[in-house]
Amino acid sequence: MRSAQLSRFRRSLCSAGLPFFQVRRAVSELVDHENDLIDEAIAAGLTPAEAALDAEQRIGTPELIASGYARQFKTAQAARGQLHVASMAYVLEWADDVCAEQPQNIIRWGVALATGALCTAAFMGALHAVLFA
Repeated sequence: MRSAQLSRFRRSLCSAGLPFFQVRRAVSELVDHENDLIDEAIAAGLTPAEAALDAEQRIGTPELIASGYARQFKTAQAARGQLHVASMAYVLEWADDVCAEQPQNIIRWGVALATGALCTAAFMGALHAVLFA
């Protein structure tokens, strides 16, 4: 894939809101996939120029690929978020069963969970700022 097309792909992913590390990974995967397609076409008897053109046509436009990749990433991200919420609900339900006769323990569990979530969010924000600043 030509550098202009890779730049369009990269810009499309960035404008879709993907994090930088994910954009780098997507570009790397796309280049690897194109190289695999070129190798297969050459093995099938095409010239390198024909193989590159064939791979480019089979892959599609940078914007189309980027929209599919961004949709897949956001779906996976939403699933991870739902899993996190479900696990929190399970812990709270367990805490409710264990502490049914001691309501103050439920409050302690809630405060502990909220504190842990806030500390995790703060740590991840600080880590993101350090790594990607």
